[in-house]
Amino acid sequence: MDNPDQVVLKAQRKVELLHSPINSPDFQLLEKQHFDLKKIASESGRKDGSSGYPKYEDTANPFEDQIIAWYNQLLHVLNADASSLVSQLTTRCTNLAKKFESTVLGQLSRKEREINKIFTDAKVKFQRPLGKTNAWPVFLKLSNFFLALFLLCSLSEYPLNAEALKALKFNATSTKILAFPLTIFFAFLSHTLGKFQKRKNETQLNLVLRNLILTLLLGYLVALSLFRASYSLATDEFATLNNRFEQGSASDIMHSLPFLDIVGTYDFWMSIVLVSLLLIVGVTLGYLSHDSSSEFESAFKAYHYKRPIILKQYSDLLEKEKRTAAISSQPSEILSLLNDIDHVKELISTLSTHQSKFSNFADALCRETIFLYRAENARARNTNYPDPIHWSFSSGRYIELLEPIEYDQTFST
Repeated sequence: MDNPDQVVLKAQRKVELLHSPINSPDFQLLEKQHFDLKKIASESGRKDGSSGYPKYEDTANPFEDQIIAWYNQLLHVLNADASSLVSQLTTRCTNLAKKFESTVLGQLSRKEREINKIFTDAKVKFQRPLGKTNAWPVFLKLSNFFLALFLLCSLSEYPLNAEALKALKFNATSTKILAFPLTIFFAFLSHTLGKFQKRKNETQLNLVLRNLILTLLLGYLVALSLFRASYSLATDEFATLNNRFEQGSASDIMHSLPFLDIVGTYDFWMSIVLVSLLLIVGVTLGYLSHDSSSEFESAFKAYHYKRPIILKQYSDLLEKEKRTAAISSQPSEILSLLNDIDHVKELISTLSTHQSKFSNFADALCRETIFLYRAENARARNTNYPDPIHWSFSSGRYIELLEPIEYDQTFST
């Protein structure tokens, strides 16, 4: 196998021939062979037609199949050099890309391609061709900020929770320590409930967790309100004035309060309303801040929020390399590597396009030869021999299409 530099030089010479004013040698040789094959097809057409061959009921003609085989063989023989060059250039491009990925710029490039591929696959998988999320974009982008803000606002409940914990005879230090996580826990769970409500159809587990969290939060809401109301009622001055309770701690008095007396108080229902509002805000925030698919949300956030940062870092580093090269009057190793990659890609693209055009040209010549055979065959036929029925059928391509070879796309600016 030729060394990489020789491969690139051969490809350059090949591309120069393709861009020459006259047709490339490939096309010229194919046209020359085509002229000879037309003579054979014309003679065979007259000979077969005079003998009534192929017959009316025949569905195929071995001679036409032979014509197709000739042109396919010509295509592969004449295009062998270009195909070999494309294959070697693709290997060369892959090796250069691997070398580039060992640099900081290359690592950023690889991350960008991975994010782009994951998001493209997610759009197909979840049938979202426009790539839009069903979360509110502003809430999705700033979901962590809004969650932190909500948790901060929920701390307004801290004093009430601390008062309720006093009823359980916790000392001052324990009350302060437990009231804080209790407050944060409720706010965080309400946000999580909204997220699972949005994703209840994603998995069966999400539905189970949603119901579990909802039950837990409702139980917490009622229990907390009962604690608050009972503690407030037990310490209220009118209780001692009516001599309903003997002097004792708030906890002792709470245990003696009738349930219906607590439920009917203003403090109980006010607590229900306040905690319910907190719950509603948390659930709404969680619902609006998340997509119905955790996988699509992750891909969406990476593409729209992380990818621009990577591209900015890539652009800044590349500009720094260019400035350094301009000052030193010598191209850096990374810039030389990128130039080599772009040059090889351009050669691959040109040769691959040539392959596609060349196969289309061979197909057109093959079709012309087959139609010539049929025209001469029909002209030589006796009226007793009608044209074969398969001639009236439309056919597709006769010659296989040489598709351009795909290769790893390393982005550059």
